[in-house]
Amino acid sequence: MRNGVSVVFLIITLILGILFPFPIIQILVSSIIFLYLFSLLLSKYTYNSVSCIRDAEEIYCQFNSTESIEFTVINNSLVTLNKLEIKDLGHGAYEQGVGEYIQTLPKKSSKLFNNNLNTQTRGKFTIGPIIISGSDPLNLFPWKKIVETYFQVYVYPKISELELLLINGIRGGFQQVKNPLYEDLSDLKTIRDYRSGDSLKRINWKSSAKIGKLQTMEFSNSLSSPLFLLLDLNAEKYSIKNRYNYLDRCLELASTLVSEYGKRGEMTSIFTYDESGVKYIPPGSGYTHILEIFSLLSVIDYPHKNNLSLLEQLQDIGCTPPSGSHIYIIVPEITFEFIVEINTLFKNRYYITIVNSSGRQVESENNKYQIKDLSLYGKELYN
Repeated sequence: MRNGVSVVFLIITLILGILFPFPIIQILVSSIIFLYLFSLLLSKYTYNSVSCIRDAEEIYCQFNSTESIEFTVINNSLVTLNKLEIKDLGHGAYEQGVGEYIQTLPKKSSKLFNNNLNTQTRGKFTIGPIIISGSDPLNLFPWKKIVETYFQVYVYPKISELELLLINGIRGGFQQVKNPLYEDLSDLKTIRDYRSGDSLKRINWKSSAKIGKLQTMEFSNSLSSPLFLLLDLNAEKYSIKNRYNYLDRCLELASTLVSEYGKRGEMTSIFTYDESGVKYIPPGSGYTHILEIFSLLSVIDYPHKNNLSLLEQLQDIGCTPPSGSHIYIIVPEITFEFIVEINTLFKNRYYITIVNSSGRQVESENNKYQIKDLSLYGKELYN
């Protein structure tokens, strides 16, 4: 609208210059035309001279944590830009809804902006674009620039405290234990004098010959305990009362287990499903792999209809956990048929923990597996 008014005023000025060819009027008209042209060129120049960059493309935030993101606006021009209006569209990811600023940028300078994130809702959010509005000094030719730069925010479930004692698994790994069953023959700890009863297979003949008496090798004891997580989030299996509290608590337990095993260098994997079908992330380790699982836990929804059980779907895709895995099965129903399914599927050397996630009382005389009850509130995730 302002540009339209400016053009109309310019046309009227030209008409006056034509109709009244007096020197003073001609000078005034020429000055106005020059001023308009200068303002137009300056507006175009500043428009092209403004840019902005983000410090990264994505961030992973724990639920209810305090996080912020940054972006930088750069003035590459040789003039000071006054009263720039800067908006970063938050689309639900910002506490204030949108990052909005009015800022003056000196010539050849930059300014860093940051916004606090809203981490009260689990999910994936896209921030952007950034909209910058400015004008020439006379405000004759205002402009608006949309910078197509985006930022992904993943809010994953809360990670709680969980005491883990990794004392079972397979030989070799990152966990140092005292159990001699997990002696790692690839990791020589020390060489000592031979003692009565030592196996002759442990004698280091080269060192014995050098020292002149028998020397025995001792190896470190370490184990590997991969995590294989099965997660049933079928909302119809949970009672209406506290249904979503329990479901959210399931995700909290899942993210906590993945974090704790991941910090110990163990391989982690997850198997679950939502309305779109099976969600499976195969075993892996490292920071990037953990973030992949957190991404899934950020966006997974709670299905309401699914005829197959969790274990039936696992069997359908032919998924086999690594030997020695710690298998956590988080399910709202523990029945005799369910236990039979577990016995059918997991015949190898596994360490299975079943977590009753519905709040219903479960009576079981099964001594083969650990059965725990998910807690609804508090620091203790399960009893």
